[in-house]
Amino acid sequence: MSGFRVEWIPGFDHAGIATQSVVSRKRSLEKNVPEESLDKALLSFSNISLESIKGQLESTGAMLDWEKCYYTLDNVSVIAMN
Repeated sequence: MSGFRVEWIPGFDHAGIATQSVVSRKRSLEKNVPEESLDKALLSFSNISLESIKGQLESTGAMLDWEKCYYTLDNVSVIAMN
């Protein structure tokens, strides 16, 4: 707005207690729960959520640098924070 170029790099974090609560509750309500680990179920839920959020941001017309998108708890980001 002031003539400055700003790069918006999207970052996502779906590793919280709320995510685990949602996934655990969903798994307990299903009758034929697949024999996958909770970690795999959390990762699957996170990927679905990420795609949903990405779609919502794209629908607003936001111009994000999707090539640099990161997950805040991936190995690279965790190492950078230490």
